[in-house]
Amino acid sequence: FHHYNTVHPHRALGYLAPREYIVQSTSEELSGN
Repeated sequence: FHHYNTVHPHRALGYLAPREYIVQSTSEELSGN
């Protein structure tokens, strides 16, 4: 399942990979959004 989630992220994450989702969330917090 881990490999499947990496290749085809769950739509709950907005189709972003877990690593990309975390980076995006952190960037939004740092930018003050």
